[in-house]
Amino acid sequence: MTLSRATIENKIYNAIIEAGSNTNVIFMYPNAPRPPFPYTAINFREIGPQINPWKLFNRTTNLVEYYEARPMRYTISCYSDDMLQAQDETSRLQGSLIKDTVRYNLEVDAPISINVMTNIKNNTLLVDEDYECRSMFDIIFSV
Repeated sequence: MTLSRATIENKIYNAIIEAGSNTNVIFMYPNAPRPPFPYTAINFREIGPQINPWKLFNRTTNLVEYYEARPMRYTISCYSDDMLQAQDETSRLQGSLIKDTVRYNLEVDAPISINVMTNIKNNTLLVDEDYECRSMFDIIFSV
């Protein structure tokens, strides 16, 4: 079964909504408008090489089916006008993404699991004349 990026990103979006307290969640695209603070952004980074491909013979169709898993990296960034609020949200997300209910909901109807979450980073940046408070981490899914 090949999963479309739309299916994968829909599952990731729902997991971020379920795990965090911020309901203003977007996917980042170049030059796309950004919502008012606070919000959480999901940014696709890369698809890695296949992991342990395998094949099975389907007795119903008499065909050999090929399967593989691939790592997919996303950056989760929390934006706010208050640094503590941005860091609190990233901490909340990391803590809640490991819950069994969130992981189960990721795997329902699509085989997606969380492999690794990186350390939380302060990525505050000067934008125009004000500081934009950002806190972020990477998450690698096995899809």
